[in-house]
Amino acid sequence: ARLLLAGGAAAESTGDLLATLLDNRAGQDYRVIAGVDVRRRHQFDVDGDFAQLVQLLGTPLIDLVNGSFRAVVAARSAPGATALETLHRRGWLVGMSGISSLGDLRSAEREALALRRRATATGKPVVADTGTESVSSLVDPAQARAFARRTLAPLTEVRSPNAAQLVETLRVWLGNHGNWDRSAVTLQVHRNSVRHRIQIVEKALHIDLSEAQHRMDLWYAVNWLPPDWPA
Repeated sequence: ARLLLAGGAAAESTGDLLATLLDNRAGQDYRVIAGVDVRRRHQFDVDGDFAQLVQLLGTPLIDLVNGSFRAVVAARSAPGATALETLHRRGWLVGMSGISSLGDLRSAEREALALRRRATATGKPVVADTGTESVSSLVDPAQARAFARRTLAPLTEVRSPNAAQLVETLRVWLGNHGNWDRSAVTLQVHRNSVRHRIQIVEKALHIDLSEAQHRMDLWYAVNWLPPDWPA
C-alpha cells in the first residue's frame, strides 16, 4: 500500500500487483482508508493488528505503522457503515475517501487523512460522498473555529447592533440567498434593518458581499463559530 500511495514510478511498478490483488478488472476503481487505533495502548501487536485489519477490510494492501494505517480497497467491495462501526468497536477510527482511479490514489490518500482527522474530532467514522458529507468535513475543527474567529473578529468592535446580532443576520441572509424579505420575516425585523446590518458587516469586514467568494467564506465562518463566541 505504501508504494501504491507513493505515486509516480513506484505506483506504476506495482500496478500489476494491485490489479491482481483487487480482482484484475479493467477500469477498477478504489478507495483509500486511513485509520487510527483509539484504544490508547502502550504497545502494539503489529502482526495481530494487521491480520485483524485484513479480515475487516478485505484487502492485504495495508500500510500499518505505530497504531495508524492506510489501506487501498476496491471501491465495489469497500466496507459499508456496518463494517466501519465494527472497526470502531474493535478500536479503529477511520476516514474513507471517495472513489478514485489508480492514478489518483495520492489525492484519495490526502482526502482519507483529512477525513480521519475529522473522525478523530467527532469520535465516529467519516466517509466521503455519503450524501451528508461536505467540504467543511475536510477541515480540522480547530482550524475551522480559528478561521471563523479571525474572519469575524472585526464585528466585535461594532457596538450596535452587537456582534451576535450581526452574525445571526448574516447567517439568515446568506441562508436565504440574499433575499431581503425572507430574511426580514425570519429575523422578525424590517427589511431595511436587514439591509442596514449587512452594510455594517461589509464595512466592518472590508468586503463586498456581491462577490460569491466572500459570501462563501462568510457562510463557512458563521457556521464554524463556537457557541460561546464572541466570549
